[in-house]
Amino acid sequence: KQDGIYRRKLSGGEEALIVNCTNIFGQFTLTTNWIYYQAGDTITLGKVDIDGYAAREAELSGGEIYRCRHDGSELTKIAEMSGEYEHLRPTSMTIAGDYIYATYTGWQDKNGDGIFTREEQLASAYGGDHLPILRIDTVSGEITMIELK
Repeated sequence: KQDGIYRRKLSGGEEALIVNCTNIFGQFTLTTNWIYYQAGDTITLGKVDIDGYAAREAELSGGEIYRCRHDGSELTKIAEMSGEYEHLRPTSMTIAGDYIYATYTGWQDKNGDGIFTREEQLASAYGGDHLPILRIDTVSGEITMIELK
């Protein structure tokens, strides 16, 4: 079976491939008119030195966000995690109007040694009275960090 996004009627029947993509990552988010999803190659950033952490390497996947119509048409890359956000990846996306709001995970090699510790692991987490999240403009692709209070 080919990798991609498939559609099947709730009543059953044959499934139809609507998005042909071999490196889809994570979940899909549906709106009235669009399917949003993450894709992109997995990148290895370095070694992990965290007791009890299952992985030995810091990896990130799904650095590109796409959308298409429910029938697979109008496939468009919305944004790419690059620049100051290249080491972050959305973990959960909510779409409202022209924006995607997303919690995130990632890594920051603070001392540049290529070895990542617990202090260098990033994630959206409540910090007292605020929650940092990503806001992604679906028109321009601009990514900004905002805080929910």
